[in-house]
Amino acid sequence: HGIPVLTMDSAVNSRLPVGFVATDNVEAGRKAAAAMIDVLNRRGIGKDANIMIMSHSEVTATAIEREAGVRQGLEGYRIAGTWYCDIDYQIAYDLTREIVESHSIDAIVGLNEVSTVGVADAIYDMGLGGSIPIVGFDNAAREMALLEAGVLDATVVQRPFNMGYMSIKQAEQHLLGRRVEPFINTGSIVITRNNMFQP
Repeated sequence: HGIPVLTMDSAVNSRLPVGFVATDNVEAGRKAAAAMIDVLNRRGIGKDANIMIMSHSEVTATAIEREAGVRQGLEGYRIAGTWYCDIDYQIAYDLTREIVESHSIDAIVGLNEVSTVGVADAIYDMGLGGSIPIVGFDNAAREMALLEAGVLDATVVQRPFNMGYMSIKQAEQHLLGRRVEPFINTGSIVITRNNMFQP
């Protein structure tokens, strides 16, 4: 119908969108890896750690790109594998308990809110809160409580206000006949107990 489309947050495999505004998820994955390395080094574990990745999906661009970034950032470290919870908290929770009980897991990276909360709750309920480092994504209230309690060590958060604002600005640019950037990275920030209360 000749209606321009601009996508935000999650990429689609299409040439139709005139622009895309989102987090660079590969970069965000590398930030999560760097946060994990920092935690492992502070705990004296280093490259001996056996790291588990809990992903929310095998097929969504955000999950694929975040995992790629995490693996890039953790090059030289042992990754036990990637497990998928299909954006289901209970699956993330149950899988975490199963894998930690059957494998030697020293640290875990969760790739979105559901996978992070499922992992952290499972570790807490197993009595291992604070002993297995966890780095996740997003900033749900439950995640902030887990961060403050020391169960979650760090989380990578997006900038959704920037995403919405820049999407509208890019749509305006297109309607005015001006150039629209094919991709605008709205950035991400690593949140820890040290900075979680800062604006």
